[in-house]
Amino acid sequence: MEKKYNLKILIILNILSFQIYANSFDKNCLNCHNQQKIPSQLIYKRYLLEYSSDRIIKEKMIEYLINPILDNSIMPRQFFLKFPMKDKLDITRDELKIGVDRFIDKFRLKIRIDE
Repeated sequence: MEKKYNLKILIILNILSFQIYANSFDKNCLNCHNQQKIPSQLIYKRYLLEYSSDRIIKEKMIEYLINPILDNSIMPRQFFLKFPMKDKLDITRDELKIGVDRFIDKFRLKIRIDE
């Protein structure tokens, strides 16, 4: 009985931590993108055209966010004449993974074949 109770607590804590990271993504990442009018959909499309795999896209996005330099960016140099280079984030790799997952879920291209 105690094992089931402990498992339930772990599941609840896991869900709560995901919600905290998700709220952090919305508050810190998307707010900044929206305020600076950074075209998130365009950025995702460039990643998709270049890598075409969610796994690789996630790896490349995380690589850029950990070390935001021009060589790690998918965007052309001209992009940074209009939009600022990303500042290095003070968050964990796990937080980045959750944020990148949310970013991809939000901007993923959806195709409806049956319509």
